[in-house]
Amino acid sequence: ERVVSGALERAIESAKSSIYVATGHFRLMLLANALIRAKKSRPDLDIRVVLDSQEYVTEKRHEEHMRRYRQCIREYGVGAQKCELSGGYELSRYLSENGIDVRLKYYSFLWHYPFEPQMHHKYMIVDKREVWTGSYNWSANAEFNSFENVVCYRGDEAQSLVSGFLKNFDRLWELNRDQYRERQRKLREENLVEIHF
Repeated sequence: ERVVSGALERAIESAKSSIYVATGHFRLMLLANALIRAKKSRPDLDIRVVLDSQEYVTEKRHEEHMRRYRQCIREYGVGAQKCELSGGYELSRYLSENGIDVRLKYYSFLWHYPFEPQMHHKYMIVDKREVWTGSYNWSANAEFNSFENVVCYRGDEAQSLVSGFLKNFDRLWELNRDQYRERQRKLREENLVEIHF
């Protein structure tokens, strides 16, 4: 039985103006498709997703995942729970290709734990009025194989908490953007790519 993913899916479907997601792992096709459906049915819906850098997926790996997903759909049909909940998909590119604004949190050129602390948040802010947060990664493993929790905070009494999450999300969304712009300028004007060791 789907408990957490079902609640998150209903919250996504109910969104009127915005959905902001920060999660270390996003591997559950069902929730990716819920975000994509929400965006397609309400194009003005502001949907943003911040993921940890380890959620980056190459084009080749993305195609492998999509082949596996399409094969599952052929075998079991569109919307089949087996396909939507099987997990193991890395979905950053899939979300982006389907109109969802995605940013990956990077601190360094190459991932190495002492220099690249993981962005380990797991929350969703809906309409800037409610926060869903807890230990639940957006993955099949979290849904079926481990004990997880998610709490929803909403209402007037929760607005200071929601405000704190909004500030955190804005900070993550804009993280290192000034450095990124300077690197883009160097690449464009000086044809220079910085490599850090």
